[in-house]
Amino acid sequence: MSKKIKVLIFILLVLPLVDVLYSCCGCGDVKIAHLNYLYKSFSLKNLDNGGESAVVSDLEQINKNVYGIRVFLQVEKIAPKKSGSSTRLGFISPAYATICFECPEEIFSPRDSVTSVKVFTLNDFDEEKSKNSDISEYFKVAHSFSSIDDYERYLNLEYDYMPVDYTIRFDFLLMKAPQGTREKHKFKVQIALSDGRILEQETTEIELI
Repeated sequence: MSKKIKVLIFILLVLPLVDVLYSCCGCGDVKIAHLNYLYKSFSLKNLDNGGESAVVSDLEQINKNVYGIRVFLQVEKIAPKKSGSSTRLGFISPAYATICFECPEEIFSPRDSVTSVKVFTLNDFDEEKSKNSDISEYFKVAHSFSSIDDYERYLNLEYDYMPVDYTIRFDFLLMKAPQGTREKHKFKVQIALSDGRILEQETTEIELI
């Protein structure tokens, strides 16, 4: 068999497979509604990370070595932005794409993205961080253990399903204990958005022992 014939056979075999993959990834001719969601508000809870997993605590005292903050960020769906459809190569029927995951009918993306997340201490924390200082560097994000600055990009995600009211939950774990043995502390979380809005909430006062 000549080299040219082998190449031709290879092309004829591979092109249908490429089309199947393209149909899967591109969703064929399925129309997808592109919707937006809005970061609406958020609330905070004190965390005790002393067990197998971090739990919300309403106690007035928490060990300073296992303290954390849980953020409940509320989002809501808003009106559609646009709709469109993907293109598809013409080598094979889109029916063969049924071997892939079903394409979503809707995709939700943030109308206004999160540009920064910061944590401030509302009491003197240590010799370097006095009242109202930014102490974001003292926290890590649970599970990923990324810095708060690095975590911002994970908030502006696209979703293929979203209920009317949806809550994104994430935990900040304190990695550097404050000075003192029995001191009361209070923290403020600030979330800045690309439209200029700044959302702020404060924790309840907690004694870190």
